[in-house]
Amino acid sequence: MNDDKTGGELVAQHAELIGRVTLMWSDIHAQAGQLFEDFCASAEARKRYWETQSDHTQRQMLLCEGSFALQEYPDLWERLEKTLADIDHSAGDRNAAVHTYWAIDLPAGKILAHRRVPSHKRLRPDFEAQFNELLNKLSDHWISLFDLRIDYFDRKKGLPPSTKVGTSH
Repeated sequence: MNDDKTGGELVAQHAELIGRVTLMWSDIHAQAGQLFEDFCASAEARKRYWETQSDHTQRQMLLCEGSFALQEYPDLWERLEKTLADIDHSAGDRNAAVHTYWAIDLPAGKILAHRRVPSHKRLRPDFEAQFNELLNKLSDHWISLFDLRIDYFDRKKGLPPSTKVGTSH
């Protein structure tokens, strides 16, 4: 943390960081939901997907639909499996941001995990570094899902596999 910041600036910075984690997680699941809709022909199944409250269950539903939709594209299937596994792995840190009871320590001028409520088991003492690292991972996950969707539609149109430079796939 930067010691030159005022207490109010640190509170705002921490609140923004927690909020950014939340928003990026939502963006990832909107992208996952779009893939589910792309893969699934059933209006009833799409409705059930959006009514499902557990994002983990939604990811499992996407994996199931993807196993059928991507049968002709094993490389895309592998990317979907890997990305969803990576998202599952990031869920604990996201849960630490969202499910921790936060409090503002006025004398110190920063946000801390509430002292009277047990912290989330994945919350690290330097949550600022933890959540900045998480944001980078979440950004990569979003890009992976976005690129997968583009590549899926390109393949359906008969275009060759992507040869993007500088990507992990």
